[in-house]
Amino acid sequence: MHDRRVARMRARAAFHRSEAVRLDAEADAAEAARAVGVCRWGSELPPLFLLMVLKHLRGMCRPRDYGEIRATCSTWSSMFDAWCSELSPRCWTAVMEDKMGWFPSVTTVGLLDCEEVAGISSNLTELRSLPSLHTLILPASCTERAVDAEAVYGLTTLTELRFCDMREADYIGELVEEAGEWVLDLSRLTSLSTLRLQWCVTATDEQVQAASKLTGLTNLNLYNCFNVTTEGLRAMSSNTSLRALNLGGCLSVTDEGMRTLSSFTALVVLDLRFCYNVTAAGKQALRTALPNLTIFE
Repeated sequence: MHDRRVARMRARAAFHRSEAVRLDAEADAAEAARAVGVCRWGSELPPLFLLMVLKHLRGMCRPRDYGEIRATCSTWSSMFDAWCSELSPRCWTAVMEDKMGWFPSVTTVGLLDCEEVAGISSNLTELRSLPSLHTLILPASCTERAVDAEAVYGLTTLTELRFCDMREADYIGELVEEAGEWVLDLSRLTSLSTLRLQWCVTATDEQVQAASKLTGLTNLNLYNCFNVTTEGLRAMSSNTSLRALNLGGCLSVTDEGMRTLSSFTALVVLDLRFCYNVTAAGKQALRTALPNLTIFE
């Protein structure tokens, strides 16, 4: 009985995997066809149906769903482009190149999954024509190439910038060894209010010092930025607008850093999870100095 149940479960799992692969392939084919102007769908479905679908899927849509919705018919395709607020393309040349005019409402672009990372600077330059863009998500390798950095500087509408190191490594030492030198000057991104540097292992106190010059910065995420120390936090003390700070996994931050943070008078949220060199005494001293502060530990 148990063996039959296990067999059924395995068969069901295999079916779902095959269906996922099939749907991904269909969505990719539809995206490619749409990108090169091959419209193979009818326009018989009324816009009202799309409104109903989007309402039902609100908050549950995945990037794969976007392709399936756009592939339904030409009416839905053009309408979805006009309303779409988030893009996460996997293949820029086939899907997005020279198509920025289709997406006037896009506010967020994520390029973590883009297969053409080596030439990402040209993609970033194209993003300048998106009038509503304010959030950009990039691989950390973009901080290591001067041509990518120059392209990012030109995105003057950005208020939120996220970097995440997506390179695979068996352990952190290998990741650091494979990483390049940081060249992006954060101080030039003057429009930012939110900066997230998750797993950017090449980020150091120098980058934090550059970010301290962003007078409008209210949210800074340094999760697992192992090379950021108390000195970097001291450089940030001149920023009186910072309200949220994530130091999770910053192993070089100590109780001395907590004393430095006591001057961050606007700070209301602080993440200290996995900060093993910050003691209970350091946290308590900070709570005393900033009674309105919420600390995640």
